[in-house]
Amino acid sequence: KDMVLIRYDLTLAMWAGCQRQWEKCRPILKKFLPLLGTHLNMTSSQNDTSLELVVDGEQLSRKSKYVCAPNGAAGLGYLTDHFKSYHGWHPDDYKMSLNTGRGGQMYQFRNWMVDNVYKEIRDERKISKAPYRIIISSSSSGKGPRNVSFNHLATNIRYRLGHKYELDIKEVVLNTMSIKEQVQLTADAAIFISMCGGGAVTSMFLPKGASLLLYYTAAGHGRHPNTPARLDWDLLNNIGYIRVHWLPKPRQMFLKPIVGQNESGNDDLDFVLNLLDHELDIISHFDDYK
Repeated sequence: KDMVLIRYDLTLAMWAGCQRQWEKCRPILKKFLPLLGTHLNMTSSQNDTSLELVVDGEQLSRKSKYVCAPNGAAGLGYLTDHFKSYHGWHPDDYKMSLNTGRGGQMYQFRNWMVDNVYKEIRDERKISKAPYRIIISSSSSGKGPRNVSFNHLATNIRYRLGHKYELDIKEVVLNTMSIKEQVQLTADAAIFISMCGGGAVTSMFLPKGASLLLYYTAAGHGRHPNTPARLDWDLLNNIGYIRVHWLPKPRQMFLKPIVGQNESGNDDLDFVLNLLDHELDIISHFDDYK
């Protein structure tokens, strides 16, 4: 028999949940439900239903507060990226980790979502083979300090590393792309560069062995102006199947390209280019270690 799915309407609604903000949740669910292999019109969570006592076709006024069944399961029905902590705003957020040891589960979940998007099991392209795709995700956040365009970074990568590696650099604004386009872009990428925050969640679709470079605001902002904002640190730092690097956002984010081979750029740019060289060297030699 098919399961009967029941949503219990809590008196105290969950913060940032869909229970009291359905019109805000609808476009988000419509976009992301294909990752779970379904669509909005195939779910029942947008409808309110109640149990009525019906005898001989007549609805009675008395209702039962119990649901009887031989089997059942109950739970909150949601995933959390940081449990009781505050995303990574406070020093105390790093004293406790929810996702330690869950890298294998996250990788299985990632593969399942990718298969749902492609609607078939696919053989992933080996990222150890050229060309090496580097995704630069600009404007991944609408928040002022994290709304970064990464000016000229692609130009500098090509200039400094293009003679050493065959590169396929994609500069994108992910919120203008469908979820299918985002997955197809990321699933075969070698390196993903972004500001941290909700817009960086697309990096979950990177293949095993890829690298993720996340910039964060070292001084924080908004309600938390004095602490670094390594947002979603608990999730991404324990993701397991990709290498994650956290980098403080430079005061000036690569405003102009390096114009000469013998001219040194700023220290922040030199560092990230050397880090990319190191990561590409590791990725290009994956097959040597098997």
